[in-house]
Amino acid sequence: MCDLFEDLPSLQSHRERLFGLIEAIPWLVWQLLTKRPQNIATMTRWGNVWPRNVWLGVTAETQTEAALRVPELVRIPAAVRFVSCEPLLGKVDLRPWLSQLHWVICGGETGGEARPMQPKWARYLREQCLIRRVPFFFKQWGAFGEDGLKRSKLANGHRLTGLVVQEFPSRKGRPRAGVDCGHLDTCANALSCAEGYNEDDLSSGGECRNY
Repeated sequence: MCDLFEDLPSLQSHRERLFGLIEAIPWLVWQLLTKRPQNIATMTRWGNVWPRNVWLGVTAETQTEAALRVPELVRIPAAVRFVSCEPLLGKVDLRPWLSQLHWVICGGETGGEARPMQPKWARYLREQCLIRRVPFFFKQWGAFGEDGLKRSKLANGHRLTGLVVQEFPSRKGRPRAGVDCGHLDTCANALSCAEGYNEDDLSSGGECRNY
């Protein structure tokens, strides 16, 4: 595995082959994730008309990475733009860009040197997405569980505040605000939670009153 948009001459032929494959198989969705969004425009051949089957994303582990990478991402006219906050290593505020995003992924770190993810960081991301009606996918707790104990990622599971929250964006793009598009079906409390907090709660660092 590699970052498709790493500035290595040896990757150019592989990129061109991949782009041809993406165009030849329009029924298959391709998720392209990078830490180098500043290279996307110059390393792709699609200009202002991207294939509808490309979902383009950046990794944002902390607010620092989000501030650097997400503005570059939202300039690209991909059908689906997403942010992967995995591993989530701090509190991340995506509100400046959520109107231009279609999906947010969140998860904890794995491996022998993994750092714990605080539950309030993950809940804060989910609350932002609920307010703006952006699908939110909680992947896993990783090496540290919601209780802060270190164990296998399988044992720690993928429930956030007792719920499996694994939403996906529409292939047609992000639904309009206020429309029940069905992407919240996997969260039993999603609609009641959306009515249970407001922007003031988030600005003050608060959490959903229904939690």
